[in-house]
Amino acid sequence: MANIVAVSGKETETIFDQLRQVDSHGIEYWSARQLAAPLGYPKWDRFGKVIEKAVLACENSGSEAFDHFRGASKMVETGSGAKREINDFRLTRYGAYLTAMNGDPRKPEIAAAQAYFAAKTREAETVIPAQNARLEELRLELALAQSRERLASATQMLSAINPALPALAFGKPEAVIEVERPVTVILDAHGRAEKYDGLTITELSRRYGFGKGKKANDACRQWISSMGINEAQWIHEPAAHVTKKLPREMLSVLDQNFQGGRGERQRLVGE
Repeated sequence: MANIVAVSGKETETIFDQLRQVDSHGIEYWSARQLAAPLGYPKWDRFGKVIEKAVLACENSGSEAFDHFRGASKMVETGSGAKREINDFRLTRYGAYLTAMNGDPRKPEIAAAQAYFAAKTREAETVIPAQNARLEELRLELALAQSRERLASATQMLSAINPALPALAFGKPEAVIEVERPVTVILDAHGRAEKYDGLTITELSRRYGFGKGKKANDACRQWISSMGINEAQWIHEPAAHVTKKLPREMLSVLDQNFQGGRGERQRLVGE
């Protein structure tokens, strides 16, 4: 009978633990040639028949046999010193389990292997999925942390451009408050400062509910004129096309007149 239990340091492990190998991709496997003797089959020819039965059982279970019984070969040295190639199989845990289940049950080595691989297969079905679930939770937490970091970076960048942009970008226009815009100042031909900070007729038309388009703008302009604000009070910002703006400091006057219902706005908008 093969030595089923071996003592290594403070840990007790079976021969099957000792024969377990891991490839460069982290995938565990057992060599069928190395398992033969511990399973009570010192001769490969007889053990090969057990492998054949295990492969058939694998196929009958609906699994792909090649995934669990991958053919391999290796060079061994003969008694004369020469080397020859022999066939082997790389068995997954499930492949080794099926091999043990199809061995001679009268062999104590087979009974020990069946107990070992049944327990380890059960462990793989319960413990490993739980570990994978926890790993997936950790990956999700990491992804969320990275998303929050990117979000904070994007918010900071948008705020640097305009404090109102983050709220607009995140679909919350109601959170946008009017902030004081920097005043554009240039010098005229005499070196005097001229400022061009104001609102265009289009902006004013939307602000006071006239709507959009030329007709709305014309009605808004008439309303402003009806309150005694004349053309000379508009500023003309030089550009490819001169832009007329009402100085921003006059907004408080317009707001008061709007709230008080002064001027001809109601008539112009048909209210």
